[in-house]
Order: sequence, then C-alpha cells, then structure tokens
Amino acid sequence: MARKDGNTPVLDEPAVYRLLVHLITHGPVAVCVRDPDGRYRWVNQAYAALYDRAASDMIGAPMDEFGPRALAGEQQWLDAEMLTRACETTIIRPHRFALRLNSRRTRHVAGYLAAVRARNGRAFVAGFYLDLTEQMRAKRELFQMRERHRAVAERSTIPVLVCDPDGTVSDANPALCELLGRQLHDLRGATAGSLLFNRNNPQCGAWWGDLLGGKIPSHRARVLLDRKTEAPVEVRFTASVSRSPDGQPASVVFAVEAVRQMRWATMAGSTPLLSEVQARVLERVAIGDSNAAIGRALNLSRQSIDYHLAVLRRRLRAPSRTALVSHAYALGLLDAEEWPPTVHAAARPTEPR
Repeated sequence: MARKDGNTPVLDEPAVYRLLVHLITHGPVAVCVRDPDGRYRWVNQAYAALYDRAASDMIGAPMDEFGPRALAGEQQWLDAEMLTRACETTIIRPHRFALRLNSRRTRHVAGYLAAVRARNGRAFVAGFYLDLTEQMRAKRELFQMRERHRAVAERSTIPVLVCDPDGTVSDANPALCELLGRQLHDLRGATAGSLLFNRNNPQCGAWWGDLLGGKIPSHRARVLLDRKTEAPVEVRFTASVSRSPDGQPASVVFAVEAVRQMRWATMAGSTPLLSEVQARVLERVAIGDSNAAIGRALNLSRQSIDYHLAVLRRRLRAPSRTALVSHAYALGLLDAEEWPPTVHAAARPTEPR
C-alpha cells in the first residue's frame, strides 16, 4: 500500500487487482464468463466443479456441451436478454438453477448474472454462484423431521412444547394448549422461560446450555405453571434436543406431564399447607436423615425439630416417623418418582412463614 502523503494511504491498484484475481480464481465462489456466442471464455475451478469438470475442459467450449440442454437453452436466453439490455452501466440480476448431473444427483445453485463490457466495447456475461445443495438438503431434512414430530405431537395426549434454540416457542400441540388454557397463536413467540420459569419457579434454566451443547442428553424438572383461566398446575417436564443433520440444535422439545391431583386437599376439612420449615423437615425425614442431621442442615434446635415433627404427624395422621413418610407419599405430598424427595409446590407457601 502506497501513501499519497504522510497521512493518507492510497491503494496500490495493481496489487489489489492481483489479489482480486487470485480470490476469484481460487476462492469458493463459482465464477464464469461467457461471450455472446454462448462459449465459456473463462471459468474458475469452483464453477467447473459444479459440472464435475476441470476448468481447462470448459474454457472455449459452448455451454450446451455441459449439463441438460434445457438448462443451456435457459441460460442462453438469459445471456441474450442481459446483453441486449447492456449499455454503459453494468446490469446485474439474480439467477438460480437446478443442475441435474444424473438420475440421482442434482445441484442447487444460486447467484447473480452481470452484463459487462470490455475496454474494446464487446459485451460479455459473467456469473457468480454458490452451491446451495447441502444447505437445501439440510433444510429439507429438518422440515421433514419437524413435520414428523408435528404429526406425532398433534395426535398425542401428552402436552408437547417446541422451542427454537434461543428459547422462543415455535409450536405446541393441542394437549398443551388445553393444559394452559391458551391458543397456539398466543404461545408462539413467547419464551420457554416465561412459561416454565415464572414467579412460582424463579430458578433459571442454567441447564439450557448443557442441553444444547450435548453435555446432558435431557433435563427433567418439576414446576408450577400459571394458567390463563384456572389455578396453577404442577407439572413435570422432560426437555430434549432435536438436532439437524449436521449435529446443530434445531429445536428443544418439552414433553409435559401433569402431576396427579393430591388427595390431601380436603383432608381434615382443610388443605394442610405446610410451612417452609415443615416442608424441608419432611424432605429430610424422607431422605433418612436423623434428627441431629436435620438440625445441622436446617440450623434448628432439637426442641424445634421435635415440635415440627409432632405437627407433621398430627396433620398427616401418622403415629410414627416411618408412617409419616409413607403417608406423605400416599397422599401425594412427596412424589415417588423424584429423588431427592421434594414436597409438592402447592403444599408449601410462596414465602417462608
């Protein structure tokens, strides 16, 4: 790069020209130049590779020697139109075509045609293309995969939520819409976080990155969902990733299962809501902790633990420590499918009391 003065750099035009020629010759963009007679005056190797040929085989040959005659006829018509309209300024138009090499192989190519004039005034047509075959195949397979998932989900009685990798809801089946009391168009565009991690579930999905990155195969959680017209419902969900053929995350699928209704709702004539401390004591008892271990974990005195255990046994009508845990599972306060044991969210207050 030369300098016009001490401060202003000036491009070395021959050097830039040589760099551009090198990039066009050896770069990934397929480039060709045809004359008004339809002969290739110049092609780079990327363009020749579209036809499974060498560049030297194509230069000087008419275009109808390569590929289907119908395609060559279409290209000749476009070339003639471009050259007819060519004037002092360059004319550029998009160009897309499918190149069928044999019964099993078709390349999908897209780019631009440009009508240009040489210094002697003669007009030529230049083409600049990218091979989009793999991208289109991947998109087609992704579409087919999503359609299969949609067909299965539509018929399923299990609520299913589908999100893009960024967490935006893209689809949901009728069972999920019925569970939430909302229409599909209301859900689309929302985020998984707004549905699954609301004021009842303030924890953030820190597992999301591990799931997308393949560090974990799935994630299972139990949350309390807000509904539009009814009371919140507790659900379990299993999140898994659907991947595109190249292994990249295509969508995150949530299979949602409503937790069975608890039978302690009318027990003793009222809902036996537990305090936060009582819920944590019950969870520790279900794990198998001794009173001493519970006291250390919850920073409670022996007298406090005895008091809370007595309250729990009275509310759950459990004569012993073992019966306390059994009754908690039987009544649905604890979920037999979860470990470590967790007290049902609807049985514990929003704020500790």
